[in-house]
Amino acid sequence: MNKTNRSFPAVAYGLFLCHLLAYSLRFIFALYRIDYSLLPCGFVYRFCAMTLPILLWLLSTVSEAFNYHRFKLAAYIATLYYETLIIITVVFQLLSKLFLPSVLAIETDEIFTKGMVLFLARLITELPLLPLFYILMKSFLRPARDAKSRSVILSFKLTYYLQTGKQKRRIQYPLSIARDIRSGKRITISETDRFLHTLVDGTSGTGKTSSTILPAIRDDLDMRCQAEQEQIKAMHKLVQDGLYTYTGSFSYFSLSNFRPAKEAMPDSCTETAATYASPESIRMQYPVCGITVLAPEDSLTDDVCRLCEARGIPYHRIDATHTFEGTLKPNWTGMNPFFISPSLSGNALHQAIVKKAVIFSDVMQEITDL
Repeated sequence: MNKTNRSFPAVAYGLFLCHLLAYSLRFIFALYRIDYSLLPCGFVYRFCAMTLPILLWLLSTVSEAFNYHRFKLAAYIATLYYETLIIITVVFQLLSKLFLPSVLAIETDEIFTKGMVLFLARLITELPLLPLFYILMKSFLRPARDAKSRSVILSFKLTYYLQTGKQKRRIQYPLSIARDIRSGKRITISETDRFLHTLVDGTSGTGKTSSTILPAIRDDLDMRCQAEQEQIKAMHKLVQDGLYTYTGSFSYFSLSNFRPAKEAMPDSCTETAATYASPESIRMQYPVCGITVLAPEDSLTDDVCRLCEARGIPYHRIDATHTFEGTLKPNWTGMNPFFISPSLSGNALHQAIVKKAVIFSDVMQEITDL
């Protein structure tokens, strides 16, 4: 998360809280003076005061720093308090316009003093504000007190409904494998939130793999196929224009196999070539996912391999489990724990050899201990 994204809610809410404090003090002073004109009463101001705090709260949910529960809930309560305060000032203004002219026109004498008139004015214009303020705050804060409603508030993110910035790209990998137990509405977890941990809980035989894991992998593989098709379309134009050539095998597609065409890259064409999309920008716009499956038995990996085969997606298998016929399963690649990159030399090569030896020694020691 960049620094601007972090500072946005902090600065905005700092200004909002300063304004809220100043407005509250002005309101208290207006009550003391029984003078609603000390408060801003314009329609534009009140409209902005009713809408901007709500918009600020909604927009702040885009920032990850804002989504700490205490901060998010405190901002929610402050927004509702400000909304209530605006409504109270409107009622105070209406009561003042209705009753103050008549009350202040009462003649005073030694029995009915000026202090009594002011007390009556406060009684008529300010006393009704107390129960109204209590009722409004109680109603507005009810969702924050209820456990289920509070959970909805704390989990709300504007990015679930609107796509902004980098999320406007067509290829995304959301997780949509669960439904609400009451409404049946499908619950979608955004691609960003998938980087957090996911727990699928259930006893053996309840269908965790078939109902959640395999559907999630299937959806990701389908999206991968779409991403590759978009990459092929984008690179096809660059190849047709003579900017890139494909140097890899045609058995499977990869952006890494494209190389700039030398004849299309003279100095005079550099500016023209810069206007085209590059393979790296295409890779970022249409990302192709990779999936690693680690399981205690081979049934899940077999299912995932079948999903890949049905879509023509290449895969590698490193487990040495044999078929019933005693042969290795298709696409068995294996793993060489002694592999060292041939590009290394000198001190880097020596460090790589020592590291591989230590890891292999530790593994063999653990096997011996078992």
